[in-house]
Amino acid sequence: MLDLLFSYGTLCSEFDNAAAQRLHQESDLIGRGKWAGRLFLVMDQYPAAVESKLEHQWVYGELRRLHHPKETLAFTDAYEQCLDLDPQPHEYQRKISSIHCGQSVLSAWIYVYQWPHEHLQAIASGVFFKPHNHPIELQTAQKT
Repeated sequence: MLDLLFSYGTLCSEFDNAAAQRLHQESDLIGRGKWAGRLFLVMDQYPAAVESKLEHQWVYGELRRLHHPKETLAFTDAYEQCLDLDPQPHEYQRKISSIHCGQSVLSAWIYVYQWPHEHLQAIASGVFFKPHNHPIELQTAQKT
């Protein structure tokens, strides 16, 4: 089973919620990465990534190697509410996609937003920051 997960929101290192803490304990941070997509803000609380075929549209986040992929992905599926028992249609779908990390392009799992996004506020930078926190330097994110 694929053991790489790309996160771009509340599961990233700058967040300290219980789900992020668990993911960080069950994985190793490989580094910052980017995915060909657009980022939106949902209810002023969390991000939504949708795929884009346009050049220079990126979602920035972190690439992590999971110690026990099956168990950790079951946990993150529950966190993202996309288990089979969760109400349909799911807000997110876990997919395998290409993640740019340094000079490499790697296949990794990513949670892609499935609901209509036209009414959502776009995050033009492609970087989701923890509310009420000083943002990470954007230059660092763009170097990946």
